[in-house]
Amino acid sequence: MKNDRRKGKAQSIVEFALVLPVLLLVMFLIIEFGRLLFFYAVVTTSAREAARYGGAAGDIGLGEIDKYRDCDGIRSAALRMGNLIGMQAVDSDITIRYDEGPGSSELGATCPPGGYGPELELGDRLVITTTATFEPIVPLFNMPALGVEAAARHTILVDVEMKP
Repeated sequence: MKNDRRKGKAQSIVEFALVLPVLLLVMFLIIEFGRLLFFYAVVTTSAREAARYGGAAGDIGLGEIDKYRDCDGIRSAALRMGNLIGMQAVDSDITIRYDEGPGSSELGATCPPGGYGPELELGDRLVITTTATFEPIVPLFNMPALGVEAAARHTILVDVEMKP
């Protein structure tokens, strides 16, 4: 009877040793997928926040710079979320462009528009593209880094009177 109990314990240890690698693999895959999902959500949200800031009516409070011309403000709006994943305020991570609407050509890739490009009119759009590189922390399958990109568009309100 005592010998049977030892065999049962030994069998449990062997079974656990066989199942442990599979459990760890599943656990690490779940963690990496969760990180990738979080990464994608941050990239998308940072593009939306930057487009929302740039598409808002009015100036930045100084009475001379409209929000859609405030490139530093647009980038900082994107970075408020993008800092969670290490996004930088460089043109490779945050791209600011302008177009005339769906299916139209790009008005200019320079920010701010106007002195450096065409003057914007009511109905033109601000297009923000944010990119970042996802690198797995667990090197399971020698997976390469993934580029994650999101774009957000917002119609610019130019010359619209806002009544208090």
